Formats: sequence, structure tokens, C-alpha cells
Amino acid sequence: MAASEFIAVFSRDLPFSLLDLAHTLTPRVEINPPDALLLEVTPRSRAGILEKLERFSPSLQVAGAATRSAALIAARMSPRTWVPQGKEAEFLAPLPVALLQLLDDNPQLPDFLVTFSRWGVHSLGDLAALPEKELTARLGQPAVRLQRLARGEDLKPFQAELPGHRFEAAVDLEYGLDSLEPLSFILAGLLDPLCNELEACNLATDSVELELKLETGVVSQRKLQLAFPLSHSKTILALIRLELQSQAEKARITGAAIRLNPVPPRIWQHSLFEPLAPAPEKLARTLGRLGAIVGKENVGSPVLLNTRRPDAFRIEPFAPTKARSPARGEANRPVLRRFRPPFPARIRPEQTVNWVGPWRTSGEWWAETAWNHEEWDVEFVNGTIYRVFFDQKRRGWFLEGVYD
Repeated sequence: MAASEFIAVFSRDLPFSLLDLAHTLTPRVEINPPDALLLEVTPRSRAGILEKLERFSPSLQVAGAATRSAALIAARMSPRTWVPQGKEAEFLAPLPVALLQLLDDNPQLPDFLVTFSRWGVHSLGDLAALPEKELTARLGQPAVRLQRLARGEDLKPFQAELPGHRFEAAVDLEYGLDSLEPLSFILAGLLDPLCNELEACNLATDSVELELKLETGVVSQRKLQLAFPLSHSKTILALIRLELQSQAEKARITGAAIRLNPVPPRIWQHSLFEPLAPAPEKLARTLGRLGAIVGKENVGSPVLLNTRRPDAFRIEPFAPTKARSPARGEANRPVLRRFRPPFPARIRPEQTVNWVGPWRTSGEWWAETAWNHEEWDVEFVNGTIYRVFFDQKRRGWFLEGVYD
């Protein structure tokens, strides 16, 4: 049996028809969001597939290799290149280490890239040459995964998308549209039958892809990631309208296409012993409105970063979960309400009743976010308990928060 090889296809506006073509060329196709496809081929079929992809669109960036990771980077950085088996590390060695963002969605990757830069590791070859034991001791197993990717190795098996029922619809318009209202009417006509099909199949959708053809010949592609799987056409249309209002097209629209990603619906059952939560449709619409006002990157759930720096967190897309009942003893535990930013303070001994501390904490001396604090919990004469700290850099006292 011939060894498998991989062809990576990269396109800035990945059309639906490209995926259809890929399934006619090989039965094993993997989608790499947001803009790449991977085709598993054999050495005998490789040349014919490359020729058909070239005829489909000369603007496609196509490359191949014996591993998926090397093929994806080659398609982005050196189109129409074939990386021979065993030469993956040699091909990747001179390329910048930042290209690992194409292969790994680990949220810690930006922190690793900053660390590599401080170490003088600027290329994939530099990372591949680091001693594995020392790298593991300093940064752990996630860094070793990045090193394997830098050598052109694959970390997970090929995940082919099975061609099945496609929940998509498209329309070409006789005249261009330059306002949102007539476009909404057209999109409603596409969404209603698709959502009816989803409900008939006992499915919902967690993402919506929208393609708009413009008079200039450009295809504008947008993707809405829903906070909760939905099958309600009016709610999905409202979210699409919010997306289009936040970033309007600069040319008339001559065509539209919609694709819904089918997923099993989530059953949301209320508890007799918990307060009622908002309906998923209302929650999704509220998140869409907030994203249109403050930006999608500022709406989500805060997640603590793997650092001891105070207030270090990032925002991840919101995913509702069932409320957790507090464990025994948690209900009466005091909660620190932090002040952002901390307030400068002048503390007199006669104002205090009791105190506990100090707890000394410092870190990230190499960055602008460096801190060096001595923290105390102080009870004042009015019964309020504050968290205070002395900042060694600014040589002053600050109120960090108050206990509820």
C-alpha cells in the first residue's frame, strides 16, 4: 500500500465550491479553519490533483509534503512547493518560529513565542535544535509539542470530513443591493428552509458562514460563532444583521450564500432549586448586540492566565454551562472585590483594628507589567476588611480590594 501524502490548499476567501471539488478529487478531506484545506493523496494521484486545483483557480496557494504540518506551512509561505519525505525539518528550519500559530491553537502560544524571542530562538530550526530535556524542564510538555511541530511532525491523526447532507443555500441577484433591509429579506428566504431542515433532522447550528458577492468581483466572507446551538431562523437573522451593521460592505451586493454547521442540539432544562436563566435565543441575541457595540474580542468569559501576576486574564468565547451548586462551607467564604485600578491610600495605625501579613509577591521583572508588592489584609475600625499592598517600585500604599 502506497504511503499517504498531503496537499494543503490555502485561499483568503475559501469558497464553498472548493470543498465540493476537493471531495471529487479524494475521499479524505480535512478542513483547517479558517482558510485552508488538507487533501490526503497517494504519490500516483498527486500530479493530477495538483493540475485540477491549478485549473480551478490560479490564485490558490497549493503545496504538499509527507506530513500535514509541513504541507500547511509550505502552502502559506512557498506555494507550488513539494517537500520530499524526510526533508520536512530541513525545509522548515529557516522559517520564522511565529508560523507555529498556523498549526497550534494553544492559548499559551503567544507567551511561548515571547519566551523564545528572549532566548534568541527566532526560526523553526532554532527551536528544533533545543535540547528536549532542558526544554521540558523549563516550559513543560506544551513546548515540546511546539518543538515537534517545528521539526515537521504531526501531533494528531488526520480528521477527514465525511461528505454528507450540506445545510447551505445560495442566490444570485438580478440587481445590486446597497442597503440592509432588502438584503435581510433575501437572507430570511435562505435561512427559513435551512432551519426547518435542521429541526426536521433534530439538529441545530453553532456557527453560520455567510458569503456576499460584490459588484467589484470580491467575495466577502464572514463567520458567526454562536454562543449556543440554535435552529431559530429569526434569531440567527438578527445576529447576521448585527454583524452586517457593525461592518457594512463598501460595494453593492449581487449574490449571497449561507452555510450552517450542523451539531446536536443542547437540552436546556431548568432546575427547581436554581433561579431561572434566560432563554438561549435571548442570550445569543444579547451577546451579538454587545459584540456589535464593544467589539467581539471584548465579549466572553474571563479565564485566568498561567502567571502569578495580579489581574492577569484573557477573554474566551462565552459558552453557557449549568450553574454549580456551592460546596459545603463555600457559601460563607468572604469574596474579594478588586479595585481596577487600585486606589492610592494613606493608612494610619489608629484607623486599624487587626491585620494579617505581609505576603510578598513579585514577578515579570523583564516586562512593563513587572510588580513587587507586600500585601496585607487589614480590618478597619468601621468593621470593613480591605486588601492593601505596598508597592516597592512606586513606594506607596494602595487599596487592592474589599472583602464582601
